[in-house]
Amino acid sequence: MEKFKIGMIGAGETGTPLLRQLLNAPFVEMVGVADLNLTLPWHRGCARARRAGD
Repeated sequence: MEKFKIGMIGAGETGTPLLRQLLNAPFVEMVGVADLNLTLPWHRGCARARRAGD
């Protein structure tokens, strides 16, 4: 199955539940997430994943 490549801008209070749903969707490939608030829980996980991939 071909996946939709999705990038999300703004993943705060409203965007975080949507991000969670998109990450669990088998037809979605998340290619990026951006938000000005660097203290959001998902941001720390992305930073760890980025470091692990280096």
